[in-house]
Amino acid sequence: MPIHSVDLSPELESLVLAKVESGRYHDAADVIGAALRTLDREEREHDSKLAALRNAIDDGDASGVAEGNSFDRVRHALNISEDRNR
Repeated sequence: MPIHSVDLSPELESLVLAKVESGRYHDAADVIGAALRTLDREEREHDSKLAALRNAIDDGDASGVAEGNSFDRVRHALNISEDRNR
């Protein structure tokens, strides 16, 4: 069922009108359509990043416990002495 009207707050209504008046959009439907496409793209990007983070966490969990002192290895790799951090 098509949506024919949407109630907007005064602030959002002003924003939509300003976008139309800028000439970039033909009407309010164009503004709302662009906003929804942007929202959809951002949500898909967020979901993709979240899935990658979950995979990285799973990979880390599966790799087991680090042997030795991992902080010493990082300090050595970065050429940082332990005394400098205190």
